[in-house]
Amino acid sequence: MNEHEAYVLSISRMMLDATAIGDALLRRDFDEARFRTNCITLEASALGLGRLSAAVELLSSQLGSAGGKFKNGYGAGLLKVVEELEAIGLAP
Repeated sequence: MNEHEAYVLSISRMMLDATAIGDALLRRDFDEARFRTNCITLEASALGLGRLSAAVELLSSQLGSAGGKFKNGYGAGLLKVVEELEAIGLAP
């Protein structure tokens, strides 16, 4: 696999994770949403995607710690993550 293919796979994984976060939030499964948020955090950090990392950190803080209470505004936080992913797209 070349560098471009690896990049596209990473972005695709993050897009799938963002979708899974939305699905988890609709089910009120905040622990799954937190897990998927962490997955995006790791990928974004590895790729050096600062704006996406910041958006994911905000969402993570809104979701709170595992088993804990969430904060209002997590829907807007997820929207920001999705907007950053759309801005990145699949081209390096």
